[in-house]
Amino acid sequence: MGLRSSTPLKTKWKRLSLKLCLMPTIVQYIALDSVVALNGSSWKVQCGRKDGLVSIADNSEACLPSHNLGLDDLVANFEAKGLTREQMVVLSRAHQSGVGHCPNLIRRLYTWSQENPTSDPLLAADYAAELKASCPQFTFNESIFLRMDVITQFFDENYYTTLKQCKGLFHSDQVLYSGQRTRPLVEFLTANNANFQAEFGWAMRAVGIKTEGQIRNVCSKVNEVYY
Repeated sequence: MGLRSSTPLKTKWKRLSLKLCLMPTIVQYIALDSVVALNGSSWKVQCGRKDGLVSIADNSEACLPSHNLGLDDLVANFEAKGLTREQMVVLSRAHQSGVGHCPNLIRRLYTWSQENPTSDPLLAADYAAELKASCPQFTFNESIFLRMDVITQFFDENYYTTLKQCKGLFHSDQVLYSGQRTRPLVEFLTANNANFQAEFGWAMRAVGIKTEGQIRNVCSKVNEVYY
């Protein structure tokens, strides 16, 4: 959801007589509704996360974990935001309803490393062939997209099932199963969906905690300071 669509939504919430309408809280409720719409369970939203005091587009991109990150770097990225390794594995299942684009897959499919100049060795051969058919080498067409979950678009354990089949679309997803530190949790969550649903709610509440910042009057920019 972009800022253009979220600003009118925030205005609508203010009309409902909400004294404090924080944009991060609205985004969390949208995430909740999206998960429930995909047959996921509900959770109690952790309200009160404030907007940042600095708004730079390049900074947000730098904070997001790359699709080619290995497990150690992924864990470090989440821990830097106060999230545990277990919460990382749980939250990653939110990728299930997402899509990837060819430009982000070219390296994984054709030039993974000097030692392995073809496909990422963590990728199943049949799935690699399927992806190559959709994304020929030197294809940079952003309009081509591939679903993160090849089994279903519902919010269920099949995200982890695809990882066990070595069919995670991105390397950063697949390492959750190939990594010895996280594989046991992937196995457990695959077989215990009820436990996952509870853990996902707690992890989402952890994401919602941030007391520093401000309540923005306009979602796309920090509040003006008057002297």
